[in-house]
Amino acid sequence: KRVSLPEKMSSSEVDLEYAIKLLELPRTVGEDPNTGEEIVAGLGRYGPFVRRGKTFANLKSFDAMWTVTLEEALGLIDAKASGKPQALKELGEHPDTGQELFIYSGRWGPYIKHEKVNAGLPKGMEVDEVTLEMAIDLLEKKKASRGKKKGRGRSKK
Repeated sequence: KRVSLPEKMSSSEVDLEYAIKLLELPRTVGEDPNTGEEIVAGLGRYGPFVRRGKTFANLKSFDAMWTVTLEEALGLIDAKASGKPQALKELGEHPDTGQELFIYSGRWGPYIKHEKVNAGLPKGMEVDEVTLEMAIDLLEKKKASRGKKKGRGRSKK
């Protein structure tokens, strides 16, 4: 049996014990109580993962392949399967609409979502620093900057 080494690890760093652990992968974490499908943790082409059926979810560290519990694996897989972004922080209710404001983790960094407006956090601003007032201000600025869409220009003949 063969197995690839983690990307940031050289062959000189691997001892017999670690090599045996790698060869034991993928390991069965448990069985999903709802579907009865097997949940597996392993090392793939994009790093450590957990899998249920055809749904994969990434693990944060290589050590997590051996330490992830069934509950943690189910949480990661369900979050991935639902397709909804996970909220990093709850800010409170918007004063005008009464809707809850949350900060989400997005592809280009954290952002605040309200109705159809997504406002990214400025560079250097931490999620913990954001208050409800700051979030409303960022959303208002974003809403104002959106403006009207420009139509297609007419070609001159």
